[in-house]
Amino acid sequence: MDTNRETAKGPAEQRYEQLRQDRDLYLDRGRRSCRLTLPYLVPASNDPDHSHHEQYPLPWSGIGADGHNSLAGRLLMALFPVTETFFRYTLDEKEKQAWLSQAEQGGAPKEEVAKQFVEFERALVAIEQAVLRDINASSDRTVFHEALLHLIGLGNALLYIDEEDGLKVFHLNRYCCKRNGMGYPLDVVTCESFTEDSLPAKVRKALGLEDGKEDTPDPLEQEKVLDEEEIVHVFTHIEWDYKQEEVSWYQEVRGQKIEGSEVSVSLEQSAWLPLRMVRIDGEDYGIGYIEARCLADLQTADNLSQAVIEGAMIAAQTKNLVRPGGVTSIKDLAKCRNGGYLVGNPDDVKTLRADKGMDLQVAQAALDKVEARLTKALLNPNVRDSERTTAEEIRLLVLQRDNGLGAIYSILSTEFQTPYIRRKLHLMNKASKLPEMPEGLVKPVVSVGLAAVGRSNDLEKLMRFNQGLKDLSVIVGAEEVAIRINVSDHIKRLANGMGIETLDLVLSDDKVAELRQARQQAAMQQQALSSPMADPQKLANAAATAQQMQQPPDQAGQPSP
Repeated sequence: MDTNRETAKGPAEQRYEQLRQDRDLYLDRGRRSCRLTLPYLVPASNDPDHSHHEQYPLPWSGIGADGHNSLAGRLLMALFPVTETFFRYTLDEKEKQAWLSQAEQGGAPKEEVAKQFVEFERALVAIEQAVLRDINASSDRTVFHEALLHLIGLGNALLYIDEEDGLKVFHLNRYCCKRNGMGYPLDVVTCESFTEDSLPAKVRKALGLEDGKEDTPDPLEQEKVLDEEEIVHVFTHIEWDYKQEEVSWYQEVRGQKIEGSEVSVSLEQSAWLPLRMVRIDGEDYGIGYIEARCLADLQTADNLSQAVIEGAMIAAQTKNLVRPGGVTSIKDLAKCRNGGYLVGNPDDVKTLRADKGMDLQVAQAALDKVEARLTKALLNPNVRDSERTTAEEIRLLVLQRDNGLGAIYSILSTEFQTPYIRRKLHLMNKASKLPEMPEGLVKPVVSVGLAAVGRSNDLEKLMRFNQGLKDLSVIVGAEEVAIRINVSDHIKRLANGMGIETLDLVLSDDKVAELRQARQQAAMQQQALSSPMADPQKLANAAATAQQMQQPPDQAGQPSP
């Protein structure tokens, strides 16, 4: 097949070319930011065919790369923790009230209804753990980390969650995006590059290629480097229809729509997630965290680092000047052993020195200040190097860092976490990995990221409240303070602030009452048996009293038959 022939552009390719100019502006801005942190993230060309196998100019300072990687790791662990589910199933309030009303009309006792709710919540927790195990067993977090690196540097990334192939990330040089005035995506066009021997089966079929007959490389033939014309572009056009509440897409190659590539799903089951790091009203793309927070300081740190390093290298050099016509033999001086003696004049040889120490100190002091600001901007806690540094001080520094990420968490929770978990639950339900849930009864709610920041702030307030109660107990007495505190609710708030599931961990009030009653009965029986004045009549009375305490309150006053 002739790969150099000219083909007409299809609607997907035409749309890609229309949107490419605006996209390239943001790609150039992202390249400027990544040049100071991780240059390999953005190729030198905006062409999607451009290879990453090239030499990149390295920055003079490593603080940008360290902060970039550290921030990506922090966001990954905050948004998708390994040992904690990042979402919770919550019961719809209307459905819950309807359930209670139906149970009351059916004459079910309240204890039975409460037990059903506990069992239902236990089943929801089991489903959450099943989803977490499935994510841990997949490579999703690896793709998440790659996407977060691009969001921090370029501010944009596109995720595709395929039913068979799993998760894939598209870099900004391989897709274009258009959004409406509210910031919701309208259409996205991706461009993937293949060599003819690496094309998927459905694309080869659309091009009329037969596997095993044409374009099959000879294993004995020397590897051939393909030219730019020999690369096949596959375009995917994704459109969002908010009136019909659906997302549809199709694929196109060399102006032809690929047969069987049309897919349409609901908005909540969308496989495409166009992500942004920092939202700009009215713009189709976001900007990276580096450009929004610390680009100027990174440029300053790079220039100062270059000046300090080059100045130090010059100062470290040793060069000697020899006076012409001197009596000292340079050859004998070079051959003389350490501590030896020579005949000569010390004024004949002089060491050349660069007296730039003060200048380097000024540059180093300025660099230290800039790096301190960068450490704060990149959210690396600067812990005091002191023997009196406490765990409380470190915890407050971490809390301040997380509060600084509140705006980032808010947009990632809306555009990343929630759509991802909806798509993940849809695929697991389709594969029969999860039990079917009643429609509308429960919905997934993200419980980490921004929600975790809110819980941390609540926990901080609760800890200060406890300290205030402790100080108050010194004045009014511990018993007076304890009698006014709802211990059960206090324990639940502590667990919620720490993100701990209280189901089967904290006993309910009814269970606590039963345990107290059982302990009182055991204590009364023990006291009756151990009393030296115990007689059969007293033991019978104690047994009757214990039996009466076990009866319901409405039957306690009735005489026994």
